[in-house]
Amino acid sequence: MEFSGSYFIYSGTSSKQYGLIFANVETSRFGKISGEIKNNSIFNKRDKRNYIIGEDFSDSSVQFEAEIVTDDDRVIDLVQRREIEKWLFHQPSYRKLYTEPECDAFSDTYEFVDGVEKRLYLNCRFVNAEKIEGNGGIIGYRFTVECDSPMAWQDPMLYTYTINNASSSSNSTITIPVDSDIRDYIYPKVTLTIGSSGGNISISNITDDSTRVTAFTGLSPNITVIMRGDGVNYISGNYYQKFSQKNFIRLLDGDNTLSVTGNVVKVEVEFNNRRYI
Repeated sequence: MEFSGSYFIYSGTSSKQYGLIFANVETSRFGKISGEIKNNSIFNKRDKRNYIIGEDFSDSSVQFEAEIVTDDDRVIDLVQRREIEKWLFHQPSYRKLYTEPECDAFSDTYEFVDGVEKRLYLNCRFVNAEKIEGNGGIIGYRFTVECDSPMAWQDPMLYTYTINNASSSSNSTITIPVDSDIRDYIYPKVTLTIGSSGGNISISNITDDSTRVTAFTGLSPNITVIMRGDGVNYISGNYYQKFSQKNFIRLLDGDNTLSVTGNVVKVEVEFNNRRYI
């Protein structure tokens, strides 16, 4: 993703409103494709070689220095400075940062999936801001971009599957395609619609591990259960009490075949693919 010389959209607001672009006055372009991901390895003295046992992402979130300036070197007046500083700096949570589409000359910040445009963004905060002075006033800012991830995010993918004639003893399979650059599990948001009989349901990702089962016991008819395992471990309503096998659904890169047993009439799966920057 290339930001230098581009207008941008941050927290839903376009920088064109203030005539601001990313620039490199005293900073350098961020040239890495991701944050620093460390290998965990064990050295075997017998055959004198390292064996990788996993990857450490704990310190991998991207950070880099950046600058924004006015697109015509004009001085920012006090009223706009207050608006800009309130909009950009020290947001209480990570916000989406997109390149303005018109500035994406090489079309590398979006792709079409099943005919739908999916754009890439950084989920980030702007911190430690300093003023950039010129032409007798303030013409921009220098700050640190602090991201929540070692990679960029892609706009969410949503797949909906309707299971016809589902009963309490039904068993169906659905296939969920994942195309992510991160070599790890993705934990999607999953919405389950239960049919007219309710009861016990179970789901397993056969592609990953068929013995790892997600299960609910004694669900009421005609309800909706929402589950998220992406760090929040969330089950909607009071259905956590019925969450009998507490494994949140997880997906691998590639096609994932899920086995769905019980009176589930609809499954909605939503997740974000990751992309190298």
